[in-house]
Amino acid sequence: MKLKNKLFINFGILFFITLNISGCFLIKSTFNTSIQKAIDESFREYAVIYSNIKSGENLNNLFLTTEEIISIKSDNYLSIIQNPSINLEFRTKNNKIIYSSNSNNFNLPNKLFSFDNDKANYIILNFNKTNNLIISKPISFNNQNFSFTYINNIDSLYNTQNNNIIILFELNFLFILIFLLIIYLISSDITKPLSILSNNIDEIIKGNFNKKLSYSSDIKELNTISTNFNLMSEEIKNKIALLSKENLSKQRFINNLTHEIKTPLTSIIGYSSLIINKKIKDIDLIHKSFETIYNDGKRIESLTTNLIKLITLDKSNLDIEDVHVLSVLEDIENTIKIKLIEHNIDFSIHGFDFIIKTDKYLLTTLLSNFIDNSIKAISNHNTLEKKIIIVLNKNSLVIKDSGIGIPKEDLDKIFEPFYMINKSRVHSIGGFGLGLAICSKIIEILNIKFYISSIPNKGTTIKLIFKGDFI
Repeated sequence: MKLKNKLFINFGILFFITLNISGCFLIKSTFNTSIQKAIDESFREYAVIYSNIKSGENLNNLFLTTEEIISIKSDNYLSIIQNPSINLEFRTKNNKIIYSSNSNNFNLPNKLFSFDNDKANYIILNFNKTNNLIISKPISFNNQNFSFTYINNIDSLYNTQNNNIIILFELNFLFILIFLLIIYLISSDITKPLSILSNNIDEIIKGNFNKKLSYSSDIKELNTISTNFNLMSEEIKNKIALLSKENLSKQRFINNLTHEIKTPLTSIIGYSSLIINKKIKDIDLIHKSFETIYNDGKRIESLTTNLIKLITLDKSNLDIEDVHVLSVLEDIENTIKIKLIEHNIDFSIHGFDFIIKTDKYLLTTLLSNFIDNSIKAISNHNTLEKKIIIVLNKNSLVIKDSGIGIPKEDLDKIFEPFYMINKSRVHSIGGFGLGLAICSKIIEILNIKFYISSIPNKGTTIKLIFKGDFI
């Protein structure tokens, strides 16, 4: 069931129940008030009649009996008030009626006519198809005891109650029609953005993440839903784009890994087959074949080592100590001195040393990889000015080279495994493109800020900003 229809039905039922309960309570309350008012007025009138009858006690003489005096007094009073709803009745102790204003008399219960106390009793009875309020009390008249009964027809009160109930049910239809119309309009207004939201969700399910929910309402919560939905849609769009990018990156990694493993294996299998089948008889060629097999085996070993290093790097195995950054750079310079001479590269360090609390091995690995990539970039670039400049400044380190550079569209891919600007020369200059992927992991573990800028055929600049305690 649609929310709009559910709201429409539920609120309609709720209104119907509330209206009728409230109406019945009001009718009942009004009726009870009217009954109580009738009782109070009847008691007051009863007292007046009682006093009027008692005032005739001294009229007893030779010409009028007690019964006649009571009859005359009662008739006189009834003729004055002119109220056909009021009837009076007098009875003896033997329950004999000595006076009744109603010719048919009333069949009243004997419990009303008690002479044991002087208290007035009242009861509401339905007889002869009428509702009557009855008040009875003993009265002493000329040394005789009678039961004085006052009978008030209150059918008008019951008729009013019944008429009110009929009016309530008639109003039910009118009020419910009006209320249901209002509820329909309100529920339509409330559920409109939800319908739009549902349609937009269907669009998102179909892959249309550019769909926006544009709905303005006076209800703050609905505007919040609209805003949050658009934020969610944008976030899903970004997440899917990121996942797609990561999937492409993983696919490139698998393709490149397959290529990097398959290439040396093909060489190893090829030369091994020639040797096994004794198709090579030249000693020098046999020696070269074994040398190629050995080198390609070392390449696979190096690839495996770097992959394990990339996978197992984490913060749990850090060996934190005070590290002189300048000392690390000087050690690296001594290690790569032969390469620098071989490629005629000018290597220089500027600035002042600073000490940082970090893992010396990982920092050395990080800087070695960046410097080694600078050497590769310069060796692949025909330029007269071959240099690597390193600048130290408080908590930062800048590595600048005059290498081949990196195109702008490739800058966001440099940390992907096996990424290499010039893949055709990867084997001639060594390396499998895992170095920068390892650097990315080290940067994350050591909490280092990394910045890179590059201009093709001009060179690359890398800036590292270290966080932590400096000395």
